[in-house]
This record gives sequence, structure tokens and C-alpha cells, in this order.
Amino acid sequence: MADEASENRRKITDADELLAIDLSLYDELTAYSNDGKDWQLERDKLLFLQTAARLEIPWDVIVERTIPHFGNVLNPPFEAVVAPLDFPPFNPPAFDSARQNPDEWAREADAAWRTFRDDALSQIWQQYDAIIGAEKLKPFERRRKTVSGRKKAPIIDEQTGYEMAVLWFFLPLSWKELALSNFPPPAGYAGKDIASQVQRRADQIRIRVQGILEHLNLPTRK
Repeated sequence: MADEASENRRKITDADELLAIDLSLYDELTAYSNDGKDWQLERDKLLFLQTAARLEIPWDVIVERTIPHFGNVLNPPFEAVVAPLDFPPFNPPAFDSARQNPDEWAREADAAWRTFRDDALSQIWQQYDAIIGAEKLKPFERRRKTVSGRKKAPIIDEQTGYEMAVLWFFLPLSWKELALSNFPPPAGYAGKDIASQVQRRADQIRIRVQGILEHLNLPTRK
């Protein structure tokens, strides 16, 4: 699935070069080849570093803080090359105007399409399960976090989660500072119980950020 270009590890020398890497190449993929590299992790490391650059963390600070954990070379996105599973075209039944009206033909055609679709889907699942079971492919994970044990908070999208993680990792901010000044909830804080709302938001941010940093093998702090 990954072509030879994926083996070309790159030493990034400045923020502009880092930001030039096109991570959208990953967006349409649901799985990657099990070729010895954790491409989910490679993609997420690049996302973390690009987020830091966009938030204008100084380049020398980015390098100093992340090289001990990421190394000084990175794997750019690979070219996904797979052989598609093709099917013959669907042929609807002929319309016999002497023996059926258009509505009757439509019902017959719908039934024929469902049979065709279900057979194709069965073949697709058989191939997919075989490839995943043989560990030739690994599914990409699209991580989303909620606050466990509390009233469910709005989902923190991936980019916002990485912005939170970058600021927490590089700057001396507390969870409450992130909750109050940097990332209040979408509807803001209102009412009499502001302190509890801030604490819930801080807990949500903490869970999200710690999950990201642990996934990236970056150190966390209390």
C-alpha cells in the first residue's frame, strides 16, 4: 500500500518546510499497510508539530522539546496504492410493457439491485476481514474524547484538541487557564455555578490532552 516514496524520511529544517507537508493525503484513508511503521502515529506526530508551528511556538523550542521523543527525521505521507475490488455493472431487468406496469418494474428492479448489492457487500466484507485478520492493513483511528462520569460535554474536535495539547506541552499553563482564557466551551460560561463549569471544562481538556500526549509518547505533567 505504501510506495517507495514512503521510505524517504525527511529532516525538517524550518517551520515553512514542516507546514508544506500535506496531511490531507491521510484524510480519505481508512486503513494503512502494516509495513512496520505506525502510520497513524506518523500522521499524528506531524499534526502536532504543524499545530505548534501554526501557533507560532519558536522553531528552536519545537525542535528542542520534541527531538528526544520524535527523533530528528519524520516520515511524510505515503502514496496509497491498492488493487480495487471491481464488480460487473448492474443490469436492471428488462421492462415488459405487456406484462407489467412501470411501478411493477420498479419493484422488480429494486429487488434485483438489493440482491446485487448484498452479494457485492458480502464479497467486500470477506476481502476486508481477510486483510485485516492477516494484519496486512491497520485501520486508522479517528479519536474523539468525552468526559467520563459527568454530564457529557461537547466533543472537542481533533484540531482543537491538538491546539490544547501544544499549548499545554510548550507553555506553563494550568488546566483552568486553558479552560478560562484559551478554550472556553462553545456557549461560554453563564449562570451562578461558573466555578463548577470551569472545572468541568478543565477536566475535559485534561482528559483530551493527556490522551493525545500519551498517544504521541510525549511526557505529561500534573
